[in-house]
Amino acid sequence: MQYGEYVRKIILEKGDRFNEAAAKLGISTTAMNYILTGRNRFGLSNLVKFCQIYDASLDEMYFNDLDKSRTLNKSALADVFTALEKWLKKKNYVMEPADKVNLAFALYDQVLEVPEEKREAEIYALSEFMYKLRKTS
Repeated sequence: MQYGEYVRKIILEKGDRFNEAAAKLGISTTAMNYILTGRNRFGLSNLVKFCQIYDASLDEMYFNDLDKSRTLNKSALADVFTALEKWLKKKNYVMEPADKVNLAFALYDQVLEVPEEKREAEIYALSEFMYKLRKTS
């Protein structure tokens, strides 16, 4: 099931209309339509809010359109977040908490298959690249 279809299913199961869901989240009906049609996804803060309002699983929301056998490797994600924090401190970079979480999830997808002993170096390299890319956009 695609992301937008999954969001649609959750909203309908709770008996809400889509414009009601948008109002509860504080987003426009256009933004909600983009999400429902798969053109966009929730940002982190709205994703968390959606999961709280609709009693949805953050893990399922993140992985719903991927292979169902895939589960969140919390240990690997913790490693990613720890390495990211060390890298930010080493570089004296400051990021908003939501940006850190988004970057951690992006890095997680990239380094999950990297052997543990090489993971930190890979995270540093990818973090540097993504941070520079973010600065130029």
